[in-house]
Amino acid sequence: MMRALTLLTAVLTLVPGMTAAQELPKLAFPVACTPGEDCWIANYPDANPTDRAEDFTCGARTYDGHTGTDFALRDFRSMQDGVFVLAATSGTVERVRDGEEDRMRSDEELASITDRECGNGVMVRHASGLRVLYCHLRENSISVKPGDRVVPLQPIAQVGQSGKAEFPHLHIELIGEDGRIDPFTGQAPGAGCDVGGQSLWEKDPGYSSGAIYADGFTPGAPDFEALKRDSRSPESLPQSTPALVYWFAWLGAQKGDRIEMRIIAPDGSVFNERTVTQDRTRAQQFYFAGRRLSAPLPPGIYRGSATIYRDDIEVLQRESQIVVR
Repeated sequence: MMRALTLLTAVLTLVPGMTAAQELPKLAFPVACTPGEDCWIANYPDANPTDRAEDFTCGARTYDGHTGTDFALRDFRSMQDGVFVLAATSGTVERVRDGEEDRMRSDEELASITDRECGNGVMVRHASGLRVLYCHLRENSISVKPGDRVVPLQPIAQVGQSGKAEFPHLHIELIGEDGRIDPFTGQAPGAGCDVGGQSLWEKDPGYSSGAIYADGFTPGAPDFEALKRDSRSPESLPQSTPALVYWFAWLGAQKGDRIEMRIIAPDGSVFNERTVTQDRTRAQQFYFAGRRLSAPLPPGIYRGSATIYRDDIEVLQRESQIVVR
């Protein structure tokens, strides 16, 4: 994840003469996807000026110092299939950087990135003076150059995983005369949570407490690094499978959340279940439940489910099934 973004020092020079009283443009949705189906908000801007991270609703869907909004894809394969980044406003392209590799990096590699956190990026200046920064773009996908005029919803690149990015996503950031602006409130990140304001989105994507964005079954302990690359699940498994495991991937995990997982056998009995308490707040989290087998599985449909409780209230639930034959 990024704590601070750097495209080029010059692009962060704010526009003289722009005042807070000037009307800011409305923003088009910046990714060619359907929110909640094939893309999700992973992080909102941090609204808390202290070292305690809070989004604009006073929730925990952010991290300390985060100044933009992150729109995440399901996995690396989805990124490779190609998902367009769309211009959120009209304006003139000021700066472009390309040539940064898209790849999954270790925690150590991410921590070592200090001057190219944004990865491949584009900066667009609106007529009002507002600048819009697009980060983590896919290598060699940028289709605009400095001086080009863009209009809302025009494809300008593709979502990537370049720079300091734990997973494929677009980081979009608004920069005004007095600093960054939270598009959900029109206020500066750090202005405090639940301060009101007015959304700058043409069609507000709304607020989500999180999302179980992928799940499925594996014939053994899941390889989560592999699932980050390709989260597709097999449609069936043989009766001779060495194990039956249900897994899920989750955005927006908060410390103290209770996770209940269950696999139901074809006869309605509980094949396996597991309960876990989330130990820390994280943008992305994986869990699984299941067991090894010493005999062939009875054939039929097995159903897996994951339910997330926050303060003993159900906030997320997802189910999937697999055929054993």
